[in-house]
Amino acid sequence: MTRRVALIVVLTAFVFAGTHALAQVPAAPAAPTAEALLDNHVKAVGGKETFAKLNTRAIKARLEVPAAGVSMAISIWAARPNKTRTLVESDIVGRVERGFDGTTGWEVSTTGGPRLLAGAQLDDMARDATFEGLAVWRDWVDKTETQGAADVDGKPAWKALVTPKRGSAQTYYFDQATSLVVKMTMTVRSAMGDVPAESYFSDYRDAGGIRIAHRVRQVAAGQELVTTIDSITHNVELPAGRFDPPAEVQALLAKK
Repeated sequence: MTRRVALIVVLTAFVFAGTHALAQVPAAPAAPTAEALLDNHVKAVGGKETFAKLNTRAIKARLEVPAAGVSMAISIWAARPNKTRTLVESDIVGRVERGFDGTTGWEVSTTGGPRLLAGAQLDDMARDATFEGLAVWRDWVDKTETQGAADVDGKPAWKALVTPKRGSAQTYYFDQATSLVVKMTMTVRSAMGDVPAESYFSDYRDAGGIRIAHRVRQVAAGQELVTTIDSITHNVELPAGRFDPPAEVQALLAKK
C-alpha cells in the first residue's frame, strides 16, 4: 500500500461550422488550436493577471481509496516560482513526503526511508512544480497539438497533447462549454515503473480569485483514488525552510 501512496503523491502534487450537405445534420465544429484551448482555459479559471497576484498556496485535502476503505490526509504547500512539498499521512501506511526546492527533488517514506529523485521522475516533478501551472504554459511548454473532439462523462470536450520542455507529455481534455480541464491522461514515472494514469476534475470553486477543481478522481495501477480538497489558502505565510529538504535527505546530498 505504501508504494501505491507514493504513486498518489506523484499524481497529487494540481492543463485542457456548417451542415452536412445531404442530410442537413449539424457537423461537429472545427477543433480550436491547442494554443486557443489553453488560453481559453486560463481565462476560464481566472486569468493570468489573477495568478500573478498569488505567491504561496496551502492545501488540506483527503485521499480515499474506495475499494480498500482507506482514507489519508494530504497537505500541500507551494510557492512561486517552482517550490512544492506534499505530505500524505495515514495510520495504516504511515507517512510519505515529497518535495522540490527548485533544483532538488526528494521523497521520504515510513517504509522506504529517504531518496533523491533523478532522471524522468525529477523531470516530471520539475514540470509539475510551476506555481502558476497552465496560466504560464508558454513558459514551460515546448509544443502543443489539438487531437480533436472527445467525450468525458457524457459531455463534449476538446483533446490536446501538451509536451513540456522538461518532463513527459500530458493530454488535457477541455470541456467545450466551459473551457475547464475535465480530464488529463499521462504516464506516471514511479518506483513501480511507468504507470498510465487518468485524472478527472470536477467541483470547480473559487480560491483566491481563481477556480480550482476540488474533487479529483484518479485511476492508476488498477486503483481508483478520490482526492477531495477541504481548504485552499493563498498568500499565506509559510514557515521558514518549508521547502528545504529534511535532514535525512540533506545527508544523501552530502554524499553526492
